[in-house]
Amino acid sequence: MKIVDLHCDTLDELLAQKLKGEHYNLYKRDGHLDIDRMLQSGYLLQCFAAFVNMQKVESPYERGMELARLFQQLCAEYCPYIAPVYHYQDIAKHAEQGLMSAMLTIEEGGVLEGSLTHLKEFYEMGVRLITLTWNHPNEIGYPGCLEKVSVPELPMGWKVTGEYPGLTKKGIEIVETMQEKGIIVDVSHLSDAGFWDVAAITKKPFVASHSNARSVCGHKRNLSDAQIRTIAERGGVIGLNFAADFLEDQPGEVCLGSFVRHIQHIIKVGGEDVIALGSDFDGITTNPAMPHAGVLPDLFETMVQKGIAPSVIDKMKGQNALRMMKEVIR
Repeated sequence: MKIVDLHCDTLDELLAQKLKGEHYNLYKRDGHLDIDRMLQSGYLLQCFAAFVNMQKVESPYERGMELARLFQQLCAEYCPYIAPVYHYQDIAKHAEQGLMSAMLTIEEGGVLEGSLTHLKEFYEMGVRLITLTWNHPNEIGYPGCLEKVSVPELPMGWKVTGEYPGLTKKGIEIVETMQEKGIIVDVSHLSDAGFWDVAAITKKPFVASHSNARSVCGHKRNLSDAQIRTIAERGGVIGLNFAADFLEDQPGEVCLGSFVRHIQHIIKVGGEDVIALGSDFDGITTNPAMPHAGVLPDLFETMVQKGIAPSVIDKMKGQNALRMMKEVIR
């Protein structure tokens, strides 16, 4: 089974170089992920996030569109190696042609600026997954990194002072529209209240594209056991994040075994059909245990050494993610 990775921030790094007038390319670069190392490790599909920090741009929508256009440019430039995904069937078609697949995603639902028209525009550009929030509140909802806040009235019945807010009314409308159009709903970064709102209103599988297990590492970005079970029960997947802070409470101790402990816990709680990969390459500080895309086979070998069956490793490498995509993406 070849690799499916649900999240990287490579587009943002390349755009930063482009805006500075520097040379940039996707084939071979100094960052965590490039085509050369994807080929080395055996990738089938990489999800490329259009990441926007809303506090650093005048228009989140315009920056999101700039990243989407860069994605299309890169797919055209590197067409001998990689091709964009618009429909689920494209993945198998590209593989038959000897190509890897690239899927455009959004990390920060604030790029929509609360507009269903913008949602449609991004869909037409190829966006097939949206991480509803990053680390700032937006028109859709609130992130899990916020300190506890007090608001007079919260959506979906959350009215208790001191609870994290969940989805807004506009956020509920956007999530429902995403499901209708075939865009994967991603709850990584979302507040716990927002998570349960998503669970209440969605009918199709939803995902945490780059999150780990809170019981193993207590970081707010990780998922509780109840959340892991819910994603599994709904047919969704959880992409293992390679950030050291999300793997160990004492990050200096991170090793390949740290990844495996999260995998084993998630399987224990949610079953082997919920595990996937969500590296967060180029969006995290380099993790010496997993410094770039070319060393992913080392992780799989460590899983074998820890007694994880090859059939389960294949599920994590890509089978689970593909099964979820087949159900959600048209």
